[in-house]
This record gives sequence, C-alpha cells and structure tokens, in this order.
Amino acid sequence: MKKFIALISSLIVLGAVGAGTALHSKADMKIETAEFSVSADRSQRPSSYCRNADGSPVSSDYSSSDNFCISQYANGNETIMSYDGYPAYCIGNHLQNAPTSLMQATRYSDIPYDDPEYAAIFRIAAAGASSGRTDYNLNSTDLYYVTQCAVRGYLYGIAPESLAFFYDDGTLNDNMTNEFFRISYAAYEEYIPFSSELKTTSSDEAPVQIFTDEKCYFRYGPFQPYSEYTDISYYTLECSAEENVIISAFGDFIPAESETEFQSKCPFYVYIDSTYTEEVNITINSEAHVTRYNPTVYLASDTAFQNIFQINITEADEQLSGELKLVNTDTTGDIQLNKKFLADNTELNDLSLISQPRFSVKNQNGKYVCGIQTDGKIIFDHFSSEPAEFALTSDSVIYISGLPVGEYTVCEIKGADGFEAQNAEIAISNTIELNTCEIINESITTTTTAPVTTTVTETTTIAETTTPSESTTPSDITFTLPETTVLLTI
Repeated sequence: MKKFIALISSLIVLGAVGAGTALHSKADMKIETAEFSVSADRSQRPSSYCRNADGSPVSSDYSSSDNFCISQYANGNETIMSYDGYPAYCIGNHLQNAPTSLMQATRYSDIPYDDPEYAAIFRIAAAGASSGRTDYNLNSTDLYYVTQCAVRGYLYGIAPESLAFFYDDGTLNDNMTNEFFRISYAAYEEYIPFSSELKTTSSDEAPVQIFTDEKCYFRYGPFQPYSEYTDISYYTLECSAEENVIISAFGDFIPAESETEFQSKCPFYVYIDSTYTEEVNITINSEAHVTRYNPTVYLASDTAFQNIFQINITEADEQLSGELKLVNTDTTGDIQLNKKFLADNTELNDLSLISQPRFSVKNQNGKYVCGIQTDGKIIFDHFSSEPAEFALTSDSVIYISGLPVGEYTVCEIKGADGFEAQNAEIAISNTIELNTCEIINESITTTTTAPVTTTVTETTTIAETTTPSESTTPSDITFTLPETTVLLTI
C-alpha cells in the first residue's frame, strides 16, 4: 500500500504542475482532452472541521489553514464540489482552490474499479458521498467533507486514527469522526468486482425420504437464492432433469413450473427420484436493480486548478443467474433374504422345496417393492399397491439392489408344502450397505408308529344249583367271554 501511496503522490505533484500525461496510457481507459468547470457549493459550512486527533491544527505540510482539507481562501465554507451533478474530489495539492471557470484537462474515463492507481480512492468515494450512504446520520455537506478528507488523507499517507473532527468550541464530533473512519478504511478493503452471479445458501439438513404411490424421492433443501451485491425480488428455476426431479416451494410436494416466479424470501426444495444417479443442474434466474460506479480523472493543464476525481453513477436492471448442482449419493442400498428349511433340526437343500415359496417386500407406507429380475437379482424399479411376488434362486436367496434406504418388511406370502415359517414377516433396515435377513421354515409333518393292540380276557365262574333229583357232586362249568379288542392309537 505504501508503494501505491507514493505513486499517487507523485502523480498529483506532476498533475499540479501541469503534466497532463502523468498517467500511463492503458488500453481499457479512454483518454481525451476535455473542457469543463467544477462548481463548489459555499452556501453551507460543515458542522465541524478535521484536525489532528488531539484537536491541534494540522501541519502546514498538508494544509494552508488550521483545518485539514479546507481552503484558506474559502473562509472554511467551501463544501461540495460537483461536475455534471456528481460529486467531485480534489486530488491535487493542498491548496483547495475550486475550479469554477472553464478549464482544459486530460480526461481518463472508464477506469476499472480495480485499477491499481485509483482503486483505493474509488473505494473511498464509493463508500462516502458518491453513494450517499451514511452510517452516522450525516447531512450531505458533512458527508462530502468527511469523504474529501478521507481521499486526501489517503493520498498524503495519513493514518485515519491521526485525525478527528471538532466543533468550533473544540469538542469532538463523534458522528463525523466515526463516519470518517468507516470511509477511510474502505480504501484497504479487498476489491470485489460486481458479479451477476446468484448464489444459494447451503443446507446442512440430511436428505428426507418421501414416498409417493410409485416412487421414492429424496428431498434436498431448503435453498435460498441471494446476490452478494444487490437485493432480488423474485427468481425462477430451470432443471436439467425434469422427468426425475420435482422442485417446490416451502417443502410442499407440488411441482413448480419452469416459469413459476418464487418470491425472494421463499425457499425452495428439490426432490430427486431415488433411482436417478446423474447430476442434477438447476439454473436460478432473477433480475436486480444495480447501481454501477465509473470513475473519471481530470488532470488540469493549468496549475491554478485542482486535479479532479469524479464518479459517474449509472443504474440499470441486470439479469442475474446462478447454478445449483445436486446428485443422489448414499440414498440406496441392497437387501438379501436367506431361506432355510429344517426338518428335525436338520437343514434341507431340496430344489423342490426352494422353488415353492413366494415373498413380497413392502415399505413403511405399506407399498410393495417392484423390480426387474435379471441374473438371479431383482433391481428395484418402483412401488405398487399390489404385492409383487419374488421367488428364491437356486441358492435359496432373494437379492434386491438399488432399493431406497429406509425401513422395510419382508413377507412370506406362500410357503412350501409341509413347512411353516417361524416368522412370516421380518422387519429389515435398508442402509447403504448390504443388509440381510433370514426366514426359517420348519417341517410340520411328525413321524408316526404302528397302532398298539391290547387283548383283555375275562373268566366268570357260575355255581351250579343242586336239586334232590340230581347228583350232589358239584361240577364246575366255565364260560369264556369273547375276546375284547381295544385299539389305542399313539
């Protein structure tokens, strides 16, 4: 910065003694000879005057009066200088004579904002009276005077803290002093060229899974467009993959048309089909009212006049645009179902059993997974209200790839003859890794034995009745009941 100050100071001295070619010719500057006159408004005097920070008069090296940046010939009343209605700033020596009559000058116009010879002065002028901005409620006279002191203080290499503004009674004017600091420090700010690029606030929120009747989307956002240099009132959005992307305001699942105008304070969300893995480009368009500043330098050919620095202000509506790039990452995973058949705790590997069961998989909204089966794998395609049946491979597995992450339920909707599932429905969390679950079927047929037959024989003894005509010798008569067979089936 010191090198720049030395360069400017030497230019000013040369300009003051009539060297109209002090600036180097540059291709991006317009150089011409001009006749003009600069007028000064002497109707108002500043509220206070710039002196050393302790209130003492400034050195005669910088001013021919006690106050910095005020001409002794104007009795302290010279305030605003202008040309063609725009503020003009003296960048000559400390004799603050106002060039009020027509004069000849070499004019350098269309000077870039970042031109190393005038960038600091430009930033000071643009931060002060040229923009009309005041953070400390100064009137136009005080704002111009403070800005002029900031310009000349920079050219002389005076630190802003070395100066301050004082009323006639010697008390400090805080508002003018603080405004002076703000404007002076603008000289050292990094140059940021005006850009017509729109940006969007980034979102730290993780994508949200949204299910529709047939699709799963991942919602990104919210995003808020903005311009670093101007305010916008509305914006529109264009998308490179409209068939796979839905854009909406406030997170409502209502597609916005490409010509839909969003209010500037309205955030937008982007829904990307979970199966879409290519980059999504979203173009953001808007229009803004832009104020542009263009510096011009007049180097007087007559040493009786000051060299002048002026900023021309133009306003126009300009088109702004920006881009937002999104891509689905870590939004799908794979699940694998392993099937086992057990009989008497022995695992069976029977192709006739493996070919019989059928399975379905449903998401947390009750919609069923549908896919395209190829090479023994099922590639997720969409969701449906109707169950899609999946069969086991010869390896007794079902493998589904590209399935949106989330919670699912695996359902056995048909089993193998003679077998029953321990759990017909199993919950599974699908993450970006391979996720597995196992369904075990057990045989429902128990081995039987031959019937057991038991024979029971009953013997009954009946005593004979004796009559006088019969023999008195007793006889035993035995009757045997038929065999009774009882079948006990175990």
